[in-house]
Amino acid sequence: MKGVYVLQPKAAIMDLGNMDSGVRQDLVAAGWDPDRVVDTIAVEKGIEEYGYHVNAHAKEFLRVFHGLTLMTVNGPWTFDACEALACLERSDAPYIDRIIEESLCPVGYGGRMLLFASGNGRALLLHDEWVGFVLLPRIDIALNAVVRFDSHGDTCSANWHYFTDDQVPPAYR
Repeated sequence: MKGVYVLQPKAAIMDLGNMDSGVRQDLVAAGWDPDRVVDTIAVEKGIEEYGYHVNAHAKEFLRVFHGLTLMTVNGPWTFDACEALACLERSDAPYIDRIIEESLCPVGYGGRMLLFASGNGRALLLHDEWVGFVLLPRIDIALNAVVRFDSHGDTCSANWHYFTDDQVPPAYR
């Protein structure tokens, strides 16, 4: 089915058919189309070498969106794991996985937020100064929030969580 990416039968990772039409237009303008597939083997290897696990949801997201850069009202958003990794320290990895006790993989950066895909299909938007995070039930919902830059609007403010000092890596305290 066009617009739905499936890793295993009946296991839809992203339902892109429900994407907001404005988001779809922005993605198409950035070079995306529903049949786009990117070879991400080298990117996945780099992510793993940096200390993160490339879970199935991250892998599928990267294959569809890696390399795209969108202009939003608050500046560029890039779906580039290497760009996201440049905003992280290697020592951050254990803290990141403890945020929601799931494997998280960086897949994008923009608007002072890092986008992570979880192994269970959820998405996490982490403020780049570790002020707090937003947890969303699916990565396609996060995609809509990111492209519309709703990280300070209704979708994300209702899901915003602040960190306690013990949750934050020492470099950010």
